[in-house]
Amino acid sequence: MAATELQPETADARPWRKRHPVLSRALLYVLGLGLAGLLYVRWQDRRAEDEATRIHTIQLQVDGLGLVLATDPEADRLLSLLDEKYAGTDLPAVTQGRVQRWRAAGWRRKYEIAADDAARDAARARVDAAFEAAAALDLPPTERTALALERAETLLARLDLKEARHQLGVAGVWQDPVQGLMATMLDAQALRLEGQPEAALEALRKALAGLPATPPTPSYLGGRAWTVAQVAVEMLGFLTREGAQAADAPLWSRLRGLAPDDFEVQSAA
Repeated sequence: MAATELQPETADARPWRKRHPVLSRALLYVLGLGLAGLLYVRWQDRRAEDEATRIHTIQLQVDGLGLVLATDPEADRLLSLLDEKYAGTDLPAVTQGRVQRWRAAGWRRKYEIAADDAARDAARARVDAAFEAAAALDLPPTERTALALERAETLLARLDLKEARHQLGVAGVWQDPVQGLMATMLDAQALRLEGQPEAALEALRKALAGLPATPPTPSYLGGRAWTVAQVAVEMLGFLTREGAQAADAPLWSRLRGLAPDDFEVQSAA
């Protein structure tokens, strides 16, 4: 009997994915999930970048509203902008706080130009409400102390010395040298109003003699970024008006050296 010949197995010519359909589907599923996850992460990153850009743009716009108020004698345009563009509660607490501080500035303008007691009282209530709304926010320490300074300055303008002094003591410790100098200047104004002009001038001289040799970072107060030198100019102006002495000349000289490139400071000095 003839030996049976062994036939070689025929190679499977089908594509791999058809020869292993379950495994190929699993791999495709995993790859699809990975790609979808990568796209989702990129989308989230892009959303975060767009949101950060939006917030930064709004913050710059809010911080620049002083230009609006400067050309807005009755503050109507400023208050309208605040209601129309910057009233969102989705904004960071810092931005919301500055919006409320601008609202207080707008209503203070209306308080100052009010034609009768009723209008003055209404504007005053709106100023206080804006400050209270800012104070209710979860503000970082620097913003909270800046708010207290602005409230104190507003109260001094109303001759409400008791409440102004309360605001000056609200934070306890000022967060930066600019705020410390501004607090000293407001305290000097309060002393003058209380009938203690010499104490006011002495406080200014002491603060000006201790100006830092290296100017620190500017601080946002009253709708603008103040430097130590710019606050010192205001303090020296107060000193000059109220009782400058020949011995105060070195204070001006030191101020010139503190901000050699600041035209405003150099002109004042």
